[in-house]
Amino acid sequence: MEIGIVGGGASGLFAALFLSKNRPDWKISVFDKEERIGRKLFATGNGHCNILAKELDGEKYSDPAFASSLFKNFPFGKLKEALEENGLFLSERKEGIYPISYSASVFTNTLIETLRKRRVAIKPATRIEDYEASGNGVRICFSDGSSRSLDRVVIAVGGRSSPRLGSDGSFARVMEKHGYVLFDPVPGLTPITVSEGGLGQLKGIRHEALLSINSPACSFLESGEVLFKNDGLSGIVVFNLSSFLSWHDLWGKAFLSLDLFPNFNLGWLEAAVQRAETETGQGISSFLERPLADYIGNVAKRSGKSEAFVAKHLIFNPKKPYGWDDSQVTHGGISLDDIDKNFNSKKEPGVSIIGEALNLDGPCGGYNLSFCLASALALSKAARQ
Repeated sequence: MEIGIVGGGASGLFAALFLSKNRPDWKISVFDKEERIGRKLFATGNGHCNILAKELDGEKYSDPAFASSLFKNFPFGKLKEALEENGLFLSERKEGIYPISYSASVFTNTLIETLRKRRVAIKPATRIEDYEASGNGVRICFSDGSSRSLDRVVIAVGGRSSPRLGSDGSFARVMEKHGYVLFDPVPGLTPITVSEGGLGQLKGIRHEALLSINSPACSFLESGEVLFKNDGLSGIVVFNLSSFLSWHDLWGKAFLSLDLFPNFNLGWLEAAVQRAETETGQGISSFLERPLADYIGNVAKRSGKSEAFVAKHLIFNPKKPYGWDDSQVTHGGISLDDIDKNFNSKKEPGVSIIGEALNLDGPCGGYNLSFCLASALALSKAARQ
């Protein structure tokens, strides 16, 4: 059996790893248009590679039903075991599950060298323009006009996020031509812009906050550090919010509220601000950096609310996500209805689709790499049968 994997990102490399372990008799090739295989994986997790989420709750993903079914069969323990069976050991830290080296570079290099040792053919700087699938196999067509016949093809091309690392989403046009349903891609896990002006004075300020969104259909509630920008907000909790807004089509339709003091109730904060004003003459500015205190003071004057109230209900109207350069994952892609539970195409024989090319994404914290792992593992387990 000769199999070709189109895409040398996380899902493609994991598929090659698991297939080469489960089917050592197969001839496996990984094709990638970039000069360097695994560029995005080298950079993930701020260079540390948060590889897994320990609590793989399907409700945290854009398609809860699909994700719940997948992680029921491939929970955290099975994914961890699958990596460690291949010599890639993990370590649990307070902030997540990482390679034991705590280095994305060490992890990715080890993964690639493992594939080379197993004689997986790694083909960088090799662009595939199209393919033809039939009952007799799959013929892939290269950009130089040549072609090659294979028994199976795995589409692991990723999405459009982080184009500087090689993700451009260009293969989506090929899949659409082959009759797959594609949902328009949207940048996920990004900073957000807001309608409110005057944020320039807050640029660079960081503050812990509880973020909430309430709409008739759904709600979001998560705490974390918020970074103020010229035109909006950033920080991990904001990244997660950006994806949530896209999943539920809430851009421009819902407001977000920041509680800058979630550990204190309004009554206590009102009294504390008043005492600070009496004793120090500083009021809310003794609780916050001056530019943020001034901003809250201005909002309080315009709204007729107290500064304490505004600090616990600081309202912004999300306008749109930042662009692809600031995005960590793609929301959108090939419909999950076009694959079966083993990630084989329902439309074409000999074709499988895994990872970020599909219309499933999750929050920060290893959830998206967990999906890459689980989809690759599901594919390889089915191939072993």
